[in-house]
Amino acid sequence: MPFTAAPPRSSPRRQAPPERPPPRAAGEHTDRGPASRALVPVTLTAKALPGAPDAVLVESGAKQRATAGAELAKPVVVRVVDANGSGVADAELEVSASAGILSDTVLRTDSLGRARITWTMGRSAGPHTLGLHVEGVKKVVKIVVTARAAAPANLSFDDAIRPGKPSRSGGRTKRLSAVVTDLYGNPVPDARMSFKATSGTVNPRRAMSDARGRAELTWKMGTKPGEQVLSGAVAATDVRGDYTAEAPTAAPVRKTASLKSKAGS
Repeated sequence: MPFTAAPPRSSPRRQAPPERPPPRAAGEHTDRGPASRALVPVTLTAKALPGAPDAVLVESGAKQRATAGAELAKPVVVRVVDANGSGVADAELEVSASAGILSDTVLRTDSLGRARITWTMGRSAGPHTLGLHVEGVKKVVKIVVTARAAAPANLSFDDAIRPGKPSRSGGRTKRLSAVVTDLYGNPVPDARMSFKATSGTVNPRRAMSDARGRAELTWKMGTKPGEQVLSGAVAATDVRGDYTAEAPTAAPVRKTASLKSKAGS
């Protein structure tokens, strides 16, 4: 019986260990590992720039009241914005006033589009107007504030004849108006006054000035001929005023002679 030799058995082949990756150098690297590895989040920041000026908005400082010749208590704050309402930085703002002194007539807005205006009132009492204009904006914005009279500084008497209340020329009765004004000549309302005369009577003896700074009074001069003085004072101040008039000389009294008839004539 023929003998067949079995093929030689091969020993199992040993696998080589996996190669270690080379060490990485410092700096940026690209990871080419498995897809299951977590991704690193990346944040992108973008800044939107404002558009061209579209409007001027008044944020604060309008409708204030201040004494004539004095600075407003708060600055006027305005903001220049684009069509989307975003503040426009470094916009040139032209400012003009009907009276008074401005901190500057040309301003530039800050990073938020704001500008602050310091305003000193003029010497005249009444409304003051501020105009604001930005190149490219058609509408001129106007702000109105009010200057009121300063403290009483003068007291005078007006002897012009009042309508409907005539006074006889040369008479002893004087119909007058006491006038209170401030340093700049503005009439001062609500000023309390008192009056007295060297001779005669004054009615009323106390009064308060109206919106025109006036108070009406009547002075009946004394009977003694010569110079007489009416004095006035403003309460809580050192303001005084005098009015001097010459009292007329009394006309002589004419006596009527009576003729007596003699009896038997």
